[in-house]
Amino acid sequence: MHLLSAGCLGAVLFSALLSQVSSLGTIYGLFGETLEIPCKIEGAKAEDIIMTKWKYDKGDGLSGNLLVKQKDQVSVTAGDDYKSRVSLASNFSLLLSEAKLSDQKTFTCMVVAGADIFEHSVNVVIYNSTENIMLQVIAPEPLVEGGNVTLKCEADGNPAPTSFHFHLKGKETVTVENDNTFTITNVSRDTTGEYKCSLIDNPTMEASKDITVNYLDINLSPSGSVEKNAGEALAVNLKVDASGEYTVSWTKDNIKLDKEPNFTKLTYTDAGLYEYEVTMGALIEKTHSSWLFKVLHINGTSPNESSFINGKVTHKITVVPTANLTVSCTVSNDYGTDTKNITVSSHQSEDGDQTKLVVGVVVGVLVAVLVIGLAYWVYMRKSKQGSWKTGEKESGSSEEEKKLEEKVEENSQKAEV
Repeated sequence: MHLLSAGCLGAVLFSALLSQVSSLGTIYGLFGETLEIPCKIEGAKAEDIIMTKWKYDKGDGLSGNLLVKQKDQVSVTAGDDYKSRVSLASNFSLLLSEAKLSDQKTFTCMVVAGADIFEHSVNVVIYNSTENIMLQVIAPEPLVEGGNVTLKCEADGNPAPTSFHFHLKGKETVTVENDNTFTITNVSRDTTGEYKCSLIDNPTMEASKDITVNYLDINLSPSGSVEKNAGEALAVNLKVDASGEYTVSWTKDNIKLDKEPNFTKLTYTDAGLYEYEVTMGALIEKTHSSWLFKVLHINGTSPNESSFINGKVTHKITVVPTANLTVSCTVSNDYGTDTKNITVSSHQSEDGDQTKLVVGVVVGVLVAVLVIGLAYWVYMRKSKQGSWKTGEKESGSSEEEKKLEEKVEENSQKAEV
């Protein structure tokens, strides 16, 4: 009889253990079903088995005990969820009831038969024939025309499905294999609708989502710079075509208005910068129109506006008024507003009478000159005829002629003035 020291016995047992460890195998079970995990011990006879033990890998190098069988007695040593779910089959396999996804671990059976120790490890994978499927829409917020949207289909099966059907608004079905996404590019308002995804091996299991492509179309009439006459009507028409509920607000020269502007009879105070803002969710559309009411015709008025030169614009109008009036000129820019009133007086009738008076005076003077000249000519003729007739030289005749000539010259000067 040979006796071995404890060190030698340990070395022998370790050597025997290494020679009896089988390679790692894998078995597959169904979720919720009872799983049988085999214990393969080649070379060991059932009558020679002294003890059978099952354990599992808890991770981080730790192991958890499940049960032990010595002779004909089985003791469950598990202290966790496995306590009520484990048992031992007659062939030493581990029976695991109500299989869960968390049971995907490595289970090991250890068998002591005579002087030999056997170990066999099994990797367990739990399949989960999918209970829930979900369709996810990946898109910018808000989704507007021209953008892209990705459909992502996910299922809770194990292993997770990797191939799906994508149903596009019930009009088209696209099959994607080894991927769970499908991307729609350059979307438009026509993309709006219901989308679905389903399992290829079970089309009745499906999920759906609604996709809405937002749009906001606005048309304002009139728009831009509008020129109208004072007293005319101006109808403002704002048309909005949107994919959802929206609100509209108006301002005039940055002052909020209570309602949309509409004019039955324009006044000069209606002129200004009108702006509207249309809001629909996260979409905001802003724009403005400059409505300028120019006086184009007042009793023959002809406007003339110079170019913008050296920070100055000159606007001239020619007015032929029939009565007194006040012309108001208002200018404004980002730095403020200024108004100047110009009073135009009407003196047309008075000017007309004055002209007639001046013309009458001039005509009267001319007539007086002619009369004096004619009288002088007659006088001189009579004087000469008398002289010629009598042949006598009247005393003082040259002095009288000199005075008469001076008188004529004086009247002539008055007529020229």
